[in-house]
Amino acid sequence: MLMRWIGLALVIAGTAVAAIAAARPPAGLIEEGRVIRRVDLLGEAAKAARDEYCAALAEAGLSAPDACPPPDAPTGQRPEGEPPPTPAEQLAADRDRIARLRQVPPAGPAPLQTKREAWLTAEATSIEARGEAVTVQTLQPSERLTSWLGLAGLPYAAGLVLIVLGALLSRRAQAAASRGDAGPSRKGAAPLDFGVALREITETVAAMAAEAEAQAAPTQADFDALKARLDALTLSHIEPVVEARDRLKARYGVAGFAAVFGPLSAGERNVNRAWSALVDQHWPEATASLGTAAAYFGEARRELDELISAKPT
Repeated sequence: MLMRWIGLALVIAGTAVAAIAAARPPAGLIEEGRVIRRVDLLGEAAKAARDEYCAALAEAGLSAPDACPPPDAPTGQRPEGEPPPTPAEQLAADRDRIARLRQVPPAGPAPLQTKREAWLTAEATSIEARGEAVTVQTLQPSERLTSWLGLAGLPYAAGLVLIVLGALLSRRAQAAASRGDAGPSRKGAAPLDFGVALREITETVAAMAAEAEAQAAPTQADFDALKARLDALTLSHIEPVVEARDRLKARYGVAGFAAVFGPLSAGERNVNRAWSALVDQHWPEATASLGTAAAYFGEARRELDELISAKPT
């Protein structure tokens, strides 16, 4: 059990180290991301300024087709078969468009002219930011990988080593438990006998259910006593059975394991439900859950008996 926990700790530590190392991008990628974010922000600001200007135009009953084309205006799509413009061509066209708009005398009152100028300034700033983005050298995939390995390769490799070591330790611990040579889970405990443990669990839970059903007016002491008995049974019998599940799987296979642990898990859930009902001071629910748990544990015991009788000695 200790080896399994050590393996799990190594896997968690290795995952954390590898994730932290992998999260450090190369300097070139950071600069590329900064420029792209600036382009996005300035583009949104230009769009907001244009929308505000167009709304003011509409409110004043004026129009400016070059700045705010009507909804049914042509979209300016390129003829079919003509290649799209390169980034440099698109920048030149946008700069020319802003220059032509600035040559048009502003119309309307002073507040409207101020909104128009704010939009043109924001649009020009956005275009120049796009021009800066065009000049930024984009890292190719191979360059990104090389830069990343140089920056985080060793820490990432160390994280992978920890993950592999942790996985190996966990598998060794699981294999030892499956062979039954992992030792008892508690100091001084005898090797677990599934049949005996299941029979004792079934009999104890059934007795608790019968006693609870016979108690018509439980007191607070009855609630506390039954809850303490469930705690003791869980620690002494149910948890050791669950911890030794790998041995059962190794001996009887996945199908046999599922046949026993299906009802056993249902019984465990009903024991937990009974415990919760006792905490909530609900005696009838606790009684019913204990009866259901006893039935499930009995079914698990019968399934185990069938596996034992069918298994050649």
